[in-house]
Amino acid sequence: MRILKLTLAAALTVAALAAVVVTTGGSSTTPTAPTPAGHAQGGDTSHQRPTFVRSLAVTAKAEPAPSTHPDQMRALLLDGKLPAGVVTATVLTDEDCAPDAQGVSHCRNKLRLPGGKTIEVRHPHRMHDVPCMTPGETVHVGRAAKA
Repeated sequence: MRILKLTLAAALTVAALAAVVVTTGGSSTTPTAPTPAGHAQGGDTSHQRPTFVRSLAVTAKAEPAPSTHPDQMRALLLDGKLPAGVVTATVLTDEDCAPDAQGVSHCRNKLRLPGGKTIEVRHPHRMHDVPCMTPGETVHVGRAAKA
């Protein structure tokens, strides 16, 4: 009986937290960074930081096809040296996000790797499918698998 009461209390707590997130739009009391230059304001969800850590597969040869899944992104290395394995990086910038004639944005992002070194990548994606990488966001970065 006591386990049932604890389980019910936990379920009600989760439901209450979910209601808060829904009614506040997931906002918190933590101030948000200003929208980077060139990004739209208002209801633009393409520049909101995801609630999970995404993966970024980086190639050094040619720009890959646009990312199609928010959790598994692809990019071209523009500057810097890729680490040998998968590392956790912090997004520093998100620039040049205007879409091309096909609706694909080719965003430039600088990422800080462990130890402080940086790389710069170009991330092709359609914003309505895959949000931009957001400054302050953490991503797992590794070399793209060879085709």
